Amino acid sequence: MPTLLILSLLLFLCPLVRVDALTTGAHVTPEPYREIASEYPAGVAWWGTWDGALSEAKRTGKPILLLSAAPQCHGVPGIW
Repeated sequence: MPTLLILSLLLFLCPLVRVDALTTGAHVTPEPYREIASEYPAGVAWWGTWDGALSEAKRTGKPILLLSAAPQCHGVPGIW
């Protein structure tokens, strides 16, 4: 029972996507060089914006793995 309580608290206190992070940078236009996949080394392609990642996924037909975390989630295994 205590494990379930701790897990519930972690899920409540550690949102994986913060609303303020989604809204504060919405007006910022990414720099063009950060949106060109060919300039990244082979392997995992890291995208700084959802629009860039989505257009690349549609172009290549590959799925998107969305990984996000918050600093307060340091005690959750696999997050930090």
